[in-house]
Amino acid sequence: MSEVLLELDEADKAIAAARRAIEIEPRYAEAFNSCGAALKKAGRIDEAIAAYQRALSLRPRFLFALNNLATALILAGRHGEALEACERSLEIYPGGVGALASKSVALSELGDRDALEVLVDFDRHIHTRLVDPGEGFADLAEFNSALAQHVCAHPTLTYELANTSTRKGKHTGDLLREPKGPIAALENLINSAVGDYLRDLPEDPGHPITAAAPKNWQLSVWSVVLEGAGHQIPHIHESGWLSGVYYAKVPDAVTASPDNTAGWIEFGRPLDLYGAKPPPAVRLIQPREGLMVLFPSYFFHGTIPTGCQDTRVSIAFDVIDKDRFDPFGSLKVR
Repeated sequence: MSEVLLELDEADKAIAAARRAIEIEPRYAEAFNSCGAALKKAGRIDEAIAAYQRALSLRPRFLFALNNLATALILAGRHGEALEACERSLEIYPGGVGALASKSVALSELGDRDALEVLVDFDRHIHTRLVDPGEGFADLAEFNSALAQHVCAHPTLTYELANTSTRKGKHTGDLLREPKGPIAALENLINSAVGDYLRDLPEDPGHPITAAAPKNWQLSVWSVVLEGAGHQIPHIHESGWLSGVYYAKVPDAVTASPDNTAGWIEFGRPLDLYGAKPPPAVRLIQPREGLMVLFPSYFFHGTIPTGCQDTRVSIAFDVIDKDRFDPFGSLKVR
């Protein structure tokens, strides 16, 4: 009940519901975690921290509570403790996207630029490539036109789809459901690119992107359609190991000048919920039709509005470790 009330932006009612659950079962760690989330939403950060700590005293390996604690500690300015919470989480679940993202914020707040640059190494871990659609299409332009038409006519395309990072734009559901149409060809191209990324991983078993590389993986694919003020707020992909985007349609205004970054994708800017203070180190990449970009799922990323009325169609994807997530996308370790 507390979680439902929180989604409805009823923080005070969510706090009351969680506390009622705690009265009924004082050793219910999940209720303390829910209470912490509601308290954090209400801006009562110190109380939220205490609730998360209570949850962890009852269940020390409670990943969700550890990750929530790290975020709350960052908000409280207790960055060293936040880093410790992230490390505890990563000991339990190496490669955890939420913990790695929070760790990057904690390192930035602590001013440890060297460690941050190792963890979030744009040059080393963001890969770009121009695709060749191969057989079935006369050229890249025909392939991209088919993809854009398929996406824009997709029955799941929804304006500001709930629980996504898309603002003032449209977002589809799963594009791998039949009929796939031209997405089937793109799926093959993505699988090939992911295979190359895995093959080219640096020999650095201590780095989380290498240490968490999946042996068994599957794709999740969707699309974002933007124009005008449409954009994606900074976000991460919690269920991914590797994420990526392919550009099927890019307005001329986006590709016209390297000095105007409207419509570009930006890496490195944290979610607003962290309240990060130091200016982030960011990397901007200019979209172009036929470009595919791959990056670790814990890299914060968002887009800059195009500012024009022409349509920008991107197709995003996650590489999901089948040994870590069940078929419904839920984490197997909690």
